Parts: sequence; structure tokens; C-alpha cells
Amino acid sequence: MVRAKHPRWMTTTLKAAAIYNVAFALMTLVAPFWIFDVTGAMRPNLPELWQCIGMIVGVYGIGYWIAAYDPYRHWPVVLVGWLGKTFGPLGFAKALWEGVFPFKFGWIIVFNDLIWWVPFAIMVKEAIERIIQPEMTEISEAHRKTFSAFAEDSKRSPVLVVFLRHSGCTFCREMIADLKEKSDELQKSQVSLVLVHMGLLGQTLPHDWKSILDKDRALYRLVGLGRGTWGQVFSLSVLWRGFVAGILNGHGVGRLEGDGMMMPGAQLWVGGQPVHSWKASSVADRLPISEMLNKVTKAKS
Repeated sequence: MVRAKHPRWMTTTLKAAAIYNVAFALMTLVAPFWIFDVTGAMRPNLPELWQCIGMIVGVYGIGYWIAAYDPYRHWPVVLVGWLGKTFGPLGFAKALWEGVFPFKFGWIIVFNDLIWWVPFAIMVKEAIERIIQPEMTEISEAHRKTFSAFAEDSKRSPVLVVFLRHSGCTFCREMIADLKEKSDELQKSQVSLVLVHMGLLGQTLPHDWKSILDKDRALYRLVGLGRGTWGQVFSLSVLWRGFVAGILNGHGVGRLEGDGMMMPGAQLWVGGQPVHSWKASSVADRLPISEMLNKVTKAKS
């Protein structure tokens, strides 16, 4: 894993957030009603509950101080903080709509959440884009020979090379399940299947399937596959598809093994040359297996 040097502003921001959180916690413990009195909100019947919230905020501050020394490495801490600063304003908006809190109480949301939202979001985004990836190496002669092997094998029977995402990816698991469902059609078309991956697949594969470990992502780059944009990997449509595939359809999710931003794809070889390539427009795209098999029929005719 690459240890990228983070900008100084990230450390400054996280330390400022840590100091603010601890100060807020101390004020809540010493004077639990001060926020309510200043904003004109009704005092709670149980101040101890508000003090408990203050202590939770203070604990977050300790986490921010630790994360400040390496925001990329401790990005999960920043992510949890960002989520809290997202849900907090949403909860306040609901309470404001229902008349529980006066509008002036929103000032606490500004200082607790809103002013930190953008810098925390940027930290999480850059951590995912720059850190959660293996080191990239040069494309070697051995990698090029692997492609030569695809060409030679395809002279005997078609070869479908599928480039998976990281092994913990829900869509990677879904793609393997789709290929298993189409195994009879693959055999009928005499298509040899090769899976290129960046880490342990964690699944039992049919004995006639081949798999190639490509931690360096050299084979991916040879076919023009690269890292996806933020929208291609984390858009709302992708997240929804992930929920459907992972939770509703039971494909689940596993530990990240490889580059979490890498895009999937496939290449079909027939008669010693690639006759069709597929590149996903988002990580949630499903491999068009039937379309690839139709290409086999056309290439043979």
C-alpha cells in the first residue's frame, strides 16, 4: 500500500476539530444547559443524557487528534466523523420541521457539523483515491507474454478473459456467479474462461476455469482498463446496485484485496486475436456474457 504524503491543511483541520470537540465536551459536562439557554431552546429534563452526548463528541476529538498525524492511513476515523456531520444536520432539520428546536439552535449545527463537512469529505475522497491501491509497476515482458499465451490458446478455442475488480467487491462476486450460471453456454461455445484478479478470490471456481493474479494491474493496463472516477465507483446508483446485489441478492462484501478504484472489463480472443472488448462504464455494470458469446458465433462464421 502506497503511503502518500498528506497536505498540511489536513493535519491542521483535524487538530482544530479535535480541540473543538474536547472543548465542547468539557462545556457540556460543566454547564449542560448553556446551549439551550443561549439559543432559547427548552432545557432537557435529563441533563445527564446531553452530557453523555458531550462525552461522545469528546471521544471523537481524541480520534481526530490521532488521525491528524496520518489522515490517509486513518481515513476510517475521518469517514465516521464525516457521517456524523452528515446525519447531524439531517436530524436537526427534522427536529426544526417538527418544532422541537428553535431556528437559533441551528448555530450549534453550523459549528459542530457544517464547517467541517467539506474538508472531511475531501480527506475521505483523497484517501480512497490515493491510498487504497497497490503500488503500480512497469509492464514487463512477462506480462506481454501472458497476452501472447491468450493468442495461442485462442487458435484452438475462443478465450474469454474477464478482468475482475478487487476480491471483496460485491460486483466481483456477482460477476463470478453470473459466469457460473452461464457455464453450460460457455462449454457449448467451447469458450475457455480466464479470470484476472488482484487478490484472493475467496470462492471455489470450476476446475476448467483459469485464474491469473495481477497485483501490479499490468494486464489491466494492457487492455486499456484504468481507475474509475468518483462517480463511477461511489455514485448513488452504484451504491443502490451494491445494496441490491450484496444484501438482497446475497452476494455480500469482503475485505479489500487490490485497487478499490479499478474498473472491470473483458476481452474475447478468437483465432489468435482479440475480436471484442468490454469496458464497464461503472463498477456496477454486469458483464454482457450473452453478447460476448454471440461475438464468438459471429467470429467463427
